[in-house]
Amino acid sequence: MAVVLGRQDLTDAVHQAVLEVHTAAWTVAVEPDGEIRDGTWVAELDGDVLKGWPKGG
Repeated sequence: MAVVLGRQDLTDAVHQAVLEVHTAAWTVAVEPDGEIRDGTWVAELDGDVLKGWPKGG
């Protein structure tokens, strides 16, 4: 699985958190115009793993 987080550096803590996201939590990524981004999936992370990251990124 490739993990891309835009311009943010992927820390070990974030990498581990992504690997632990349950399969059912992932959903297809959608562009602002409603088009589905082929082969791209998203899931939400929260909690301590994101301390120090900019809000809204």
